[in-house]
Amino acid sequence: MIHAIVTSADNQKILGEIQANNQKLSSDPKKVSNKKIKKMPVVAYFGYSIHGDEASGGEAAMLLLYHLSAGSSIAIRNYLENIVLIIDPMLNPDGRDRFANWANGNRGHVATIDLNDREHNQPWPGGRTNHYLYDLNRDWLPATQPESQGRLKLYYNWRPQVVVDFHEMGRDRTYFFQPGIPSRNNPNTPENVFNLTNKLATYHAEALNSIGVLYYSKERFDDFYYGKGSTFPDVTGAIGILFEQASSRGLATSTTSGELSYTFSIKNHFNASLGTLEGMWEMRDEFLEHQRNFYRDASKAAIQFPTKAYLISTEYKNTQVKLLLNNLSQHQVKLHSLKKPYAANNMKFQPGKAVLVPVSQPQSRFIKAIMEKVTSFKDSLFYDVSAWSLPLAAGVDYIELKQNPSAIIGDELPDGYFTAGAKIGGRATYAYIMEWGDYYAPRALYRILDLGIIPRLALKPFSITINGQPVNFKRGSIIIPLVQRDKTLNISNDDVHEVVRTIAAEDFVNIYAVNTGLADDGPDLGGLHAVLEKPKIALLAGKGTSAYSVGQVWHLLNERMHIPVSLIDTDQINRTLLDKYNVLVMTDGYFGPIDSTDVKTIKSWISRGGCIITTSSGSNWAIKNEIVKEEIKDSKKDTLDIAYE
Repeated sequence: MIHAIVTSADNQKILGEIQANNQKLSSDPKKVSNKKIKKMPVVAYFGYSIHGDEASGGEAAMLLLYHLSAGSSIAIRNYLENIVLIIDPMLNPDGRDRFANWANGNRGHVATIDLNDREHNQPWPGGRTNHYLYDLNRDWLPATQPESQGRLKLYYNWRPQVVVDFHEMGRDRTYFFQPGIPSRNNPNTPENVFNLTNKLATYHAEALNSIGVLYYSKERFDDFYYGKGSTFPDVTGAIGILFEQASSRGLATSTTSGELSYTFSIKNHFNASLGTLEGMWEMRDEFLEHQRNFYRDASKAAIQFPTKAYLISTEYKNTQVKLLLNNLSQHQVKLHSLKKPYAANNMKFQPGKAVLVPVSQPQSRFIKAIMEKVTSFKDSLFYDVSAWSLPLAAGVDYIELKQNPSAIIGDELPDGYFTAGAKIGGRATYAYIMEWGDYYAPRALYRILDLGIIPRLALKPFSITINGQPVNFKRGSIIIPLVQRDKTLNISNDDVHEVVRTIAAEDFVNIYAVNTGLADDGPDLGGLHAVLEKPKIALLAGKGTSAYSVGQVWHLLNERMHIPVSLIDTDQINRTLLDKYNVLVMTDGYFGPIDSTDVKTIKSWISRGGCIITTSSGSNWAIKNEIVKEEIKDSKKDTLDIAYE
């Protein structure tokens, strides 16, 4: 992660010591006295332009860095001596590059405020998202993207007391700073967070008063979803602050309040940054004490929580479990083994096949906030995500323990703990069988197909002897014959054995070796099973499609499953192009560029064996255009059309 650490020359000399002492606020808070706190600098993280086309933040970051480095005023000296400031100028480099290239490539020597000008109208997908079209400001919690993972590593290495998240919003707005709408605060956030936020807001107001800028707070934006940069800190011992500046989306634009320049936007973020530094300098002890108390009282807070631990089975769903446990480890959550067998809720857990997550630990509030199931809310309106229980999202088998887990808790597990798949039955002489259903099963299957092996899909359940014992396989299991493969590719048996080993080790899928094709029950391995072919996937993208939805599928197939995907613009559809693919994916969108001729082309392609996969409004489009014979059921909508930024 590109970032700068700004503090005084004396502090720079002992930066490692400062960092170590700062970590003690969370790791050993009871030993950090008020006397020690008075000698510690406060740590801040200023993150700019996580949405790439909200570009003024990046420029404000450079201006702030210069101001603090070159300035010699008493105020700057006070800041540098009492604050360690981490400046992250470009949270979303790919999105910013897309926006900057478009804006610079389409602007003239004299700025135009004409909203019809190309400078103000980015083409699909715009600059908001990252490379895989993810909204990084919703990714602090799941951390699916490399930018988020790098940011979290930096965050937890330092554990700042104040985090500021710089954004832009619609051009007709003014300037927003927190607090947000009080009724939409997350109840897991300690009350002192809001107290300090309100107090710090007076410094933001003063900084903007000094330049005569209109601003507001306690409207429009909430403080609920912990996956956002301004809310995530609230449940990890810090104070999160959101800044939203009206956007010029170029050098200048027209608004209901007159002309808005890019320079003006930069100036506002710069002054708000200075206001935060002023508040941090004067409130230094309060921020440090807040973090210390947050972690000092973590166990006390956990006593009040109804759930005392989460017990997660690792016996099945290897990859889902791995992804969840790795995510928890990224967030410094301590994981433990299970010391002895445990049964509850018609589920059985065995040592070595389960992980225990005790709530009573430094991250207790965080664990509760991300693991609990919430079904009732103080306010029925939300700016953002309203529910995100990670175990449910991961689809793992788990239970909530309502009693102290001391009798069954084992040793703490190392970071990155996970269970791998198993290769059962040794080295096959006839075939391998792969169970379907694990998250990475498609990735494993593509490895097989890409090597040139011709696998078969079981259309019916069957049973076959492995290691002297009958093993039952469900419909959908994958049969991998040693002899059935593309002879032109010179694939050896050793190649097959190696890819099977890789699948078990890296894809966490169980693989079984068999030495006969004769089934004990059900069809034999050479029976009426479906022969599978390698997918050649086209994903419709561009005008008329949702960048978010396209990005999700693209990332899932390409990054997670390692399956190549071709992104095809909606205005490129023709028979010659489609015949290069056997799978067409349509996600969310209105698909305006696809006309009646294109629909006929798609129908003809399907009749020749093409497979179309649709999601969301892509399914509605397929129904309306009679690609499939289904009906769309109308659903009652009783929510308001709330603006989303």
